[in-house]
Amino acid sequence: MPLRSEDIETTLKVLEQLLEHREDLLEIDLDVRKRLLEIAGRLAQPEAPEQRYLARAARKKRRRDTKVFALEEPESFPTAMAAAIAAAAA
Repeated sequence: MPLRSEDIETTLKVLEQLLEHREDLLEIDLDVRKRLLEIAGRLAQPEAPEQRYLARAARKKRRRDTKVFALEEPESFPTAMAAAIAAAAA
């Protein structure tokens, strides 16, 4: 599920507020606070399997984006056959 930019902005505002006023963490339920800090820590410093997963996902996205570019502008990637047809027509 893609994240909405509004959700990201809200999350950033909450994290920035907690960073400025760390004592606000004490107002959060202990279980929720532990979960929040664990997730924030894993995002900031992922473990090895999480790093590999993100690196693999980044490679796949880069390949997918490159293929979309290639499909959108085929004239920028001429093939040998297209060059031969153009030469024969001239």
